[in-house]
Amino acid sequence: MRHARPSNVRITMADEIGHWVLAVSDDGVGMEPHAELAGEGFGLTSMQQRAGAIGGEWHIESKPGAGTRVSVRVPKRRM
Repeated sequence: MRHARPSNVRITMADEIGHWVLAVSDDGVGMEPHAELAGEGFGLTSMQQRAGAIGGEWHIESKPGAGTRVSVRVPKRRM
């Protein structure tokens, strides 16, 4: 909320065969490609590292003025 200044935030979770996909998207200010990991903060970098630690695939899509979408695709564990 602090950085993106969105009017709307959408959280979705999809159940795929063998994976779950969690995504958070907003209609905020967006950012330049690859600028998301160049900042001084550790929020997005930490998300990427945590997703990798559990075998997930982390992805971010953003454009200035067009909002941001962060998603992680995580394999289901067999029981």
